[in-house]
Amino acid sequence: MIVLEQSMEVTMKDAKDLAIDSFYRWSNAFNTRDIQGMLQEMHFPHYRLSGRNDVKVWETSDHHKLMLEDDTQKLIDENWGETTTSQMTAVQFGDQKVHLTFLQTRRHPDGTPYNSFLTLWIFIEVNGRWGVKIRSSFLDNSLSDSNLFK
Repeated sequence: MIVLEQSMEVTMKDAKDLAIDSFYRWSNAFNTRDIQGMLQEMHFPHYRLSGRNDVKVWETSDHHKLMLEDDTQKLIDENWGETTTSQMTAVQFGDQKVHLTFLQTRRHPDGTPYNSFLTLWIFIEVNGRWGVKIRSSFLDNSLSDSNLFK
């Protein structure tokens, strides 16, 4: 009698899950101001289209690190406590690229929301690593209040 071994089915995460995992690692690093953690979830050159339609390009993580350090002071100045994310949707996806849209809300240390904006992030897989490559949001700048909470 020949006995055939049944192979165990391995469940692999799909591209959407891997992109979402990368986003939440980035988000946790953002909220703790772990700049190295944020950079590890990004691909360079990195592109951002601002709420004012300004395009920023950071060729390397070293270039982006300087801006992230400056952002920490801006967030302190606006009495920021954390940024929360909701309404996340993968609007387009393939094996190596995922477009995520979501709502981000900046909150004061007491949890009060003061700035909310929609955003689109494009994650890609390069050499087995998922990270964000392009971001576009409707945030004008870190010191502006949104009309949502006025």
